[in-house]
Amino acid sequence: MEDEPWYQFTRIIVNSCSHNFRYEFRKYDKKFLPTSYKDIEINEEMEGALISMPLQILIELVDEIIFFAKERIT
Repeated sequence: MEDEPWYQFTRIIVNSCSHNFRYEFRKYDKKFLPTSYKDIEINEEMEGALISMPLQILIELVDEIIFFAKERIT
């Protein structure tokens, strides 16, 4: 799963949402930045910013995760 192109992007979004809906990068996170999905990039300059992205992007991301879970996990 960690090799999927959306993994680091998703991990950072989920971690931020589970705390205060702001980007907070640990030292571990920073080695994966910048990371992107579709046309959305997450980079170190976003530290402390509220998460904001189009709903369509989130839906596409969730669809990819569901596909992975259904088709690729054995």
